[in-house]
Amino acid sequence: MSHRVYIYNVAAPEQIRQSNCMLTEWGYDVPLLLQPLLIANGFVSGNIYNTHTDPENYGLYYNAPEGINNLKLFYEFLERHQDEMIDDVEKYQLAKQSLFEFLGKLEQPYFHVDAWDVFNMGDQGHQWQANELLKNIAINNAVIARAIENDDISLLDVSLFNRESVLGFTDFKSLLNYPDYDYGLKHIFELEVDDNDQTYGEVEHFQQNGLWGLKDAEGKVLVEPIYDEFYGFAGENLAVVLKNEKYGYIHKSGKVHIAPVYQDAFDFEGGVAVVKQDQKYGVINVQNAVVVPFKYNEIHTLDDEGNFTAKQHDKWGIIDSKGKTILAFELEHPVEEGSGYFHSKVTGKRNQIILNQYFKPIGEFPPSAIEYLGEGYLLVNPHKDSNQAMLFGRDGTMLEKGFEKIIRQTNFPNALILRKGKKYGTLGLQQQKVILPYEYDTLTDLLAYRNQKTTDFILAQKGDQKGIFDGNAENPNWLIPLDDYQDMIWLHEDCFAMQKTGKWGISNISENWFSDYEFDAVTRKMAVYGFAYAFKGSEVYVVDTNEIYPADKEMVREDIQGRYSDYYFNAEIVARLKVYIKS
Repeated sequence: MSHRVYIYNVAAPEQIRQSNCMLTEWGYDVPLLLQPLLIANGFVSGNIYNTHTDPENYGLYYNAPEGINNLKLFYEFLERHQDEMIDDVEKYQLAKQSLFEFLGKLEQPYFHVDAWDVFNMGDQGHQWQANELLKNIAINNAVIARAIENDDISLLDVSLFNRESVLGFTDFKSLLNYPDYDYGLKHIFELEVDDNDQTYGEVEHFQQNGLWGLKDAEGKVLVEPIYDEFYGFAGENLAVVLKNEKYGYIHKSGKVHIAPVYQDAFDFEGGVAVVKQDQKYGVINVQNAVVVPFKYNEIHTLDDEGNFTAKQHDKWGIIDSKGKTILAFELEHPVEEGSGYFHSKVTGKRNQIILNQYFKPIGEFPPSAIEYLGEGYLLVNPHKDSNQAMLFGRDGTMLEKGFEKIIRQTNFPNALILRKGKKYGTLGLQQQKVILPYEYDTLTDLLAYRNQKTTDFILAQKGDQKGIFDGNAENPNWLIPLDDYQDMIWLHEDCFAMQKTGKWGISNISENWFSDYEFDAVTRKMAVYGFAYAFKGSEVYVVDTNEIYPADKEMVREDIQGRYSDYYFNAEIVARLKVYIKS
């Protein structure tokens, strides 16, 4: 299971209330299609639920009503451009209607973003990461706001968004129409707001004559005290009850949802629940239909994807929500979920069988040594039985071992930078082999895009030389071979700036076009009417695909006064631009 970000609609910061409602549970980042909800009066404060690592429990808060109104503006803007942006207009309209019907039922004044699980992956403190997330969401919303203000869909350029929010997508249209997002509707955890605590309010279990019932906040009896046990409410707002040694389910409204007929029963999760009948376990759905037959000695929920670990004939395996065998029944112990992997104990051994997220075994290791790297890749850190790090691929095979460090400050689609023997090299994840040998002093992510796709452009340094290597999956190659460059930066698409002997030159490698080394400084700008500014003395020039020309002073003024100024320009660059305007 991936690391999760949660969004809640809450009554007050840092306070657990019965009326709080979870909107979203999503892997790694706040879904971009919902970020317009997070627009007004954002601030960092303590989490409500993930508070068990104090003081590392910081989250974000925003004004909810203003956020909902802002999201409406965004969806109306997209619909105005449906011919250009929306593949299935009817599906979009249905998703939009359902989404805003859901949001319209939310009553609490705040949206709360809890990224505690994701922050645990970072090296910085949670408060610092929370402020960075606040800033990144603001950048994304600024891109969206500018597109709406100008009624220009082309301004939703993925290169302008925070990179983590658009990973894997070549353009905004692809993200918007991605089937698993359903135009943003699939980002909502549960659409049945009518069944949540905001509608039914607070309820309370009560006991009378040794039996249990349920009443609301005003004391009105919803369920007469007739049950031997009455457990807490869980998924689908259903609670397990016990009566005369049989288990069933009660809805939070007080209605009997499934009469007590089972020998054992567990909470509903993801619309299904494990129950026992005739001494065997199976799985039912909310309608009480059997989805996994009653033929197992034990069944335990394994993950959020609807998989279970089950026991049959004294051996354990894995089945899905339809009863299909995912992992053969050959294990001595149940499978347990780790962080991005699964593990099963081995009798008489300290180490455990480790499976990646696709249930591919990689060997026997201590779970404490396992680290999830995403997309099925697992890192086995040095441990008591081995002083070497090992990297395993999606199919369970070992890709590399004996390296000292993985460089984590990158977001390459394919390239993974490793350090081995105090030198850096690159592993191609798709190739599952080393594509750049361990002989470089530094390898750095240039954070570059090409054709609105995230790239594998790497700034490589070897001694006094630098170059740019493209570690893509199809054809890894040198874009700019090693030479005596002092510095190199990516500007736009295939355009780069290179510094030699203190001066900068511009190159478009796809057009084989180069300028002289004549500029004092070069900086990226918003990619409208050029994509960079180049400085020569007191003069400022615009850098475009195959030309460099004097900058229009009014355009420069708009750039330094615009909302992206802090993103593109440091204080020294702003000062030089202001001098140019006045000249």
